[in-house]
Amino acid sequence: RRAPDFQPKRVMDYGAGPAPGLTAVQEIWPGIMEYATAIEPSDHMTQLGKYLTTDLEMPEIHWQRCLYDSVEEPLDLIIASYVQMEVKGQVSRDVLVKRLWSRLRPGGV
Repeated sequence: RRAPDFQPKRVMDYGAGPAPGLTAVQEIWPGIMEYATAIEPSDHMTQLGKYLTTDLEMPEIHWQRCLYDSVEEPLDLIIASYVQMEVKGQVSRDVLVKRLWSRLRPGGV
């Protein structure tokens, strides 16, 4: 591992789809994650993600439709795979990255 001391306890997957990012975190850092949030606007993807993660040994995933559905404590890790392609315009992408970045604790990625 490149950062052997990094242990993400609070994780968000933005644009989660069926939550493969969160399951990968659990696989890479088994038993470390204590809190997981999946941001996914599609009801179909949310239903699929809930179904696929039901029997996995991981914390309950808090599903949200958008980033602003709840206020959270700072996060250790934010996953934003492929979501930038769906955001139109560089200014909008920059705003999204800054908003996600602002939710990280110091030392988070």
